Amino acid sequence: MEGPNLSPGYICVRDGIIQAIGDEFVLSMRKKGEELIDLGEMVLLPGFVNAHCHLELTAIGPLEKTDFVEWVKELVSRKNSLTNDEKSEGIKKGIAKLMRSGVTCIGDHISFNTPLEAIIKSPLKGRLFGEVIGVLPEVCNDIYTSFKNIQKEFTFHPSHFTLHPSPHSIHAVYPETLKKVLTDEPSPLSCHLAESRTEEDYFKTGKGALARFIRERQHDLRHPGQSGLDYLEGENLPLSKLLVVHGNYLTEKDLSAVKKHSLSIVHCPGSHEYFGHKPFPLEKLLADGINIAIGTDSIASNTDLDFLLELKRIKKLHPHLEPLKILQMATLNGARALQMDLEIGSLVAGKKADLIGFCLDGNKIPDEAPLTADYVDWMMIDGKLMMPPMVPRPDR
Repeated sequence: MEGPNLSPGYICVRDGIIQAIGDEFVLSMRKKGEELIDLGEMVLLPGFVNAHCHLELTAIGPLEKTDFVEWVKELVSRKNSLTNDEKSEGIKKGIAKLMRSGVTCIGDHISFNTPLEAIIKSPLKGRLFGEVIGVLPEVCNDIYTSFKNIQKEFTFHPSHFTLHPSPHSIHAVYPETLKKVLTDEPSPLSCHLAESRTEEDYFKTGKGALARFIRERQHDLRHPGQSGLDYLEGENLPLSKLLVVHGNYLTEKDLSAVKKHSLSIVHCPGSHEYFGHKPFPLEKLLADGINIAIGTDSIASNTDLDFLLELKRIKKLHPHLEPLKILQMATLNGARALQMDLEIGSLVAGKKADLIGFCLDGNKIPDEAPLTADYVDWMMIDGKLMMPPMVPRPDR
């Protein structure tokens, strides 16, 4: 991780920015009237970055485990039945859960009709990825147009978020619209890629449950290639803007493309476990120098929106992985994936003062404290104290 490892350590925060970090000399920077906060025995980290979530689906709750395509059908049905008020309340609860587990920045996938006020008015920052989706050209184009109009509103109403129309996936986007989004939109573009075995079947054989599901809507749709990334390469479409979400079934050729274009991958341990995917090659990907971030995905394919639980899952499944490496995936790697690492992700002078703290009770080792905690003990976003008592406690 970037930044010094100090004990005791001092941080000077002014106007929402880290001014300095170091030993006692930092105290000399304190101006008259500025508050001095003594946190005692606590480990301070950059705020966690949840690089992939779907807050609008929080109101649905966890769905019954089933095969991937049946899950998609149930998800669409339940989502379409939600009112905007239900979505907004779900978003608020989701934000509360994420903040209690240390998240200060998100990469959130939204629909063209997602009520955004609860997200924009929250203390969080990040990227909103507008899901361009539809195998029928008129549907896909209408959704893309809707996001372009929403994007204009963002220009006139500054917030902590930026909006990025992005392909939901490769197989679920009409090819001509997909080409336009990839060509015209600036990076990052968050995209579900190599998520499921049935997606793998769709590209490799043109058969399986996902292929049937797509052709019920657009019988002549084809994406020639052995995978989503292979299709894009075959069509000479730009890959370098993509943020790979999931990547559970990447081929060796896909991994070569990931490394060639310096793409980041967002691993979602809870969702991975929910669907029973094959083991995720986390340690191999890290050893290959690939930037791996962490996401919760939606609660519809998880048990909770608890980012700390995602870290515990990684620690359990990859016991030889050093705690610092896991924490880097949760912070700096996530910031890099969202292309926000110049402003967040590490405790470095000049970056945003997004800080979280975990008490070091007993004989806790600082690097391991966040991996055993049930909630964050202290939080600051943009130099403003969030905890206690300002971080809402979600209903349990």
